[in-house]
Amino acid sequence: MSDVKFGPCPDWCLSGNPEEHAQAMEEGCTQLEAAVHMSNDYGSHDGNGNGWHVVLRADPEGDYTAWYGHQRIRLEVRNRVDGAFTYLDVDMTTGNARTLAAQMLHLADLSDLHS
Repeated sequence: MSDVKFGPCPDWCLSGNPEEHAQAMEEGCTQLEAAVHMSNDYGSHDGNGNGWHVVLRADPEGDYTAWYGHQRIRLEVRNRVDGAFTYLDVDMTTGNARTLAAQMLHLADLSDLHS
């Protein structure tokens, strides 16, 4: 096991404990990659490989023992255009994510009303 020490995980972290983060380093992740806290991944794909994922993420601070203060929602989008995939990653605050969700619901409702 690695001698690098990681702090406690937030309740939503998939790793769940510092030992799992240390295990990620043994599997080839850098210390920074191993220290990132990630939630469950929510998303969808169509039959052509286009899709999106949404995840809660927190990067470590300082000596990798604290995670608070940098939580964000990450939206990852993959789209095939002319045979090649394009990728877009957007990091949002929780307020931005709520605003985007409300706007998308509104647009979906408009579309349903006029179809």
